[in-house]
Amino acid sequence: MPGKKSDAPAGAQIAAVPTGSSEAVLWFFSALWYGALIFFVRVGGLNALCMCSLMGLVGLLPLGMALASRRSRVRYGHSQLEMLAEATPGGTLEGVVHIPHALPADACLRLTLLCRRRSDADSADRVLWRGVELVAPLPCPEPGTGRIPVRVEIPATCLPSGPGTRAGSCYWTLQVMAERGGRGLDVAFEVPVGAAANAGAAER
Repeated sequence: MPGKKSDAPAGAQIAAVPTGSSEAVLWFFSALWYGALIFFVRVGGLNALCMCSLMGLVGLLPLGMALASRRSRVRYGHSQLEMLAEATPGGTLEGVVHIPHALPADACLRLTLLCRRRSDADSADRVLWRGVELVAPLPCPEPGTGRIPVRVEIPATCLPSGPGTRAGSCYWTLQVMAERGGRGLDVAFEVPVGAAANAGAAER
């Protein structure tokens, strides 16, 4: 019986996956941390000021991570992945990532394609397969924009995307990060990978 085809045919545009949840956690932790420090200073007075000042420096780490996450979201949150062909196990994920900012010609971008199996709410999703490629940006005819080529081979033994979001189903994500150039570039896309038309994916 033929497998389910990919939901993203050639030419489809896939929007970047929102990353607001992790950013919200960082902002919440920073607010909670500094709120607690202010409370201890008000209660302990000058005796607590020195210690709380040192603890305030520790809190700069999650605060800086929250600011970096927000900057990346604002700068690259409207990026899109253009699919050039349907992706299937035994085939290739091919496409172009369009970002709303220019990239230097010598930039080095890391593409990470991940296949995960959804777990229940109490555990992290299991990584079934990971593929990594380093690429250079494509020339872009429009100023102020960037294009990143995507070409990642998918082993035939991998599982296709599963229906829905129930535990046990599989899903694929493509993460694009800048190794050099493209400061703050870190975007992800959920990519539909359909079963091959002539064979089902091997079970794990």
